[in-house]
Amino acid sequence: MGIVSGLIPALERQAELYLRLGGLLDEEEEALVTLSLDEIRRITHEKDTLLLKIKVVDETRLRIIAPLASELGRPTSEVTARDILGAASPAHRADLDRVIAKLEKAASAVLEKNRRNDRLLASSQAAMQESYALLAALAGGGVTYGADGSLAARSRAGAVVAREA
Repeated sequence: MGIVSGLIPALERQAELYLRLGGLLDEEEEALVTLSLDEIRRITHEKDTLLLKIKVVDETRLRIIAPLASELGRPTSEVTARDILGAASPAHRADLDRVIAKLEKAASAVLEKNRRNDRLLASSQAAMQESYALLAALAGGGVTYGADGSLAARSRAGAVVAREA
């Protein structure tokens, strides 16, 4: 099957790009923890470039499998790697199975690392918003200490002040 012989290198390349993306996500985690804005900007730029390369390889993969999709009567976007494996000749199945497993593992790792970084980013954003609120309250004089000793902003909106005569 000519489709498989052209597809294997495309899937290998896609897996390689996903592995590189996973490495960048690890670097991003470190940059998020240390709040290194220059490093975050650099990594974001590299991720954007890498995602464009992944898109190009994925479009190549879709062009390669178009004849099989037509044969199966489905759109190319619905043809899975497992469909291709089922249509592959016995001579190509082992290589195809290996590269599919590599790609699935790399994509799964990227998904998990991306979720982890999303949680870190959300946590950092919440902490920054809390710090900003406290700084704004300091500027307005509405800061107190909570029962646990932490700073807390005190809103004066709608407060009733009673004074002894």
